[in-house]
Amino acid sequence: MGLLVYKFLLLPNKDQEGKLLQTLEVCRKAYNRLLEEYYKGEHDRFVLQALLPVWKEEDADLKTVYAKVLQYEVHRLLYSQKGLEGRKKHGHKVGKLRWKPPQRFRSFTYNQLGFKLQVGRGKTGALHLSKIGDIPICLHREVIGKIKQVTVKHMPSGEWYALMAVDDGQGGNTVTFIERAVGIDVGLEHYLVDSEGLEIENPRHLKNGLEGVRKEHLKLNRKVKGSHNYEKQRIKVARAHERVDDQRNDFQHKLSRHYVDNYDLIVTEKLDIKEMIENGHMAGSINDAAWSSFNQKLAYKAERAGKLFVQVDPRGTSQECSCCGKLVPKTLKERWHDCPHCGLSMSRDHNASINILNRGIVKVGQELPELACGHWTATPLSKEVHAQWMKQEALS
Repeated sequence: MGLLVYKFLLLPNKDQEGKLLQTLEVCRKAYNRLLEEYYKGEHDRFVLQALLPVWKEEDADLKTVYAKVLQYEVHRLLYSQKGLEGRKKHGHKVGKLRWKPPQRFRSFTYNQLGFKLQVGRGKTGALHLSKIGDIPICLHREVIGKIKQVTVKHMPSGEWYALMAVDDGQGGNTVTFIERAVGIDVGLEHYLVDSEGLEIENPRHLKNGLEGVRKEHLKLNRKVKGSHNYEKQRIKVARAHERVDDQRNDFQHKLSRHYVDNYDLIVTEKLDIKEMIENGHMAGSINDAAWSSFNQKLAYKAERAGKLFVQVDPRGTSQECSCCGKLVPKTLKERWHDCPHCGLSMSRDHNASINILNRGIVKVGQELPELACGHWTATPLSKEVHAQWMKQEALS
């Protein structure tokens, strides 16, 4: 069972912010020093952790940071290296872990110990962090469950957030009978088209918000770098970018909630996004769509709700006919599926989403043969019902 992550705004005073910044910098230096040891040949987690007490005798700044926070940097390093090795194993070109400058190191983590949430009246509260103090926190929602980990993140806009990983004991009871299932085909023209014919328009958050971001960037370019006015404008630029990210997250949370609430089985394609970005000409649009983030939200929401989330091989989903299974070759410009074998006619993406669902059903049958399925079939909707779905506005 995965943990649920809550994100809350921290409101540190000047003294507390100084300690937060100091902790961040000490952790960054520790990470970079651990990286040096790693490239010297020391790969054992426990040996790397054992170096930290030795370094504390040489550098008094390390003593200002809670021990478990420093130890977590070993985990961060080894976890990142494991990710690179995994991509290399699958045939991708990878570089190596690099030294972290201040602008690329923005968080530190309290794992299991060293923190305590103190809930006040209304939306007020305080987060106690060992060796930092009690920091005011905006609790816009109740935290239900046991907090296992707290990550403190410093945003480019200057704001501080606490990301709390919580185990609330929910999830784990997977459905034993599938009443409703859906296949989802993501894209750029439409954000997604599902097997029931629902088309969600692509909100293009970055593209639509780009004008505001560009205006702030132009103002920044007129400022003298390093001046007080430059720093104020830099924060405005960062907030403009964060606003786009917030809009995208909100859209994805609402859309994923719609599918988890209404279906027992959700099937998507297992896309290699990094390869698509590296080899394609639509990198900006693909990054803006953030399909991986959407799939992650579907996955953890489905797990918590006891629903099934399955990913299938994307190869050929647009070329196969979802009715007869015959190949109907199409170029990327061809957006309509007309099968010369069985006469099926529908949008390319709708056809693909039904193929995705069919593959998901087969996969579930192979991996979970004991799972009972309802008497539904993955067939196109009637023209009347399909027209009703097409008229619906995208969720926002």
